[in-house]
Amino acid sequence: MTPWPEEQLDSVTLCPLCHAPERTVLHEGLTDRIFFSAPGRWTLYRCTRCHCAYLDPIPNQASIALAYQNYYTHGAEPSGTSWPGRLKQFLLNDYFNAHYGSSLSPHSPLGRWLIPLLPLLKNKADMQVRHLPCSPQTPKVLADIGCGNGDFLALAARLGWDAWGTDMDPQAVEFARRRGTK
Repeated sequence: MTPWPEEQLDSVTLCPLCHAPERTVLHEGLTDRIFFSAPGRWTLYRCTRCHCAYLDPIPNQASIALAYQNYYTHGAEPSGTSWPGRLKQFLLNDYFNAHYGSSLSPHSPLGRWLIPLLPLLKNKADMQVRHLPCSPQTPKVLADIGCGNGDFLALAARLGWDAWGTDMDPQAVEFARRRGTK
């Protein structure tokens, strides 16, 4: 594993949330095993006052782009989907329509009944919408800090939210803008 360049790291001596200095080690030697894009090993601490979890050290402002150089948000959208993939999307659209009052199409009228019976698919669907409330108060405004390529923003907008986002990764932001997200 290639380490993060030492001169490009900043020390975090206080909790970024409550500014308390007391902390305990939550996890040591963490690696990016999900996206495989951030080099190095990391230590995650937990503040003993507010329980916020945070890394120390962290990449500095000048080097943070290194973590995103091969990130999933830089890929293009899939050009075509298989028949099972389209069926799954039809079911998901109906599930979202039933729970969020949206009118996504195409949809299959079975989705609202079938997806709740399949816990793994239901959990994935709920995670896809980041567990947004089903009956949000009006106006339905959503801010996504760290929006990446705008996948979630696009879905939230389709579900009726006034969704906007911001991200530090210029390549992901450009992709999000090209697809029409705010």
